[in-house]
Amino acid sequence: FGAPFYILDDGQKFWGQDRLEDLDLVLAGKL
Repeated sequence: FGAPFYILDDGQKFWGQDRLEDLDLVLAGKL
C-alpha cells in the first residue's frame, strides 16, 4: 500500500504514520 505523505509550505515532508504526531503538532501550531 502507498503511504500518504504531506509536504508543508516550508518544505518539510511527513511520511505515512511515522510522524503523524509531529504533523498534528505542526498543523496545530499553524492554526
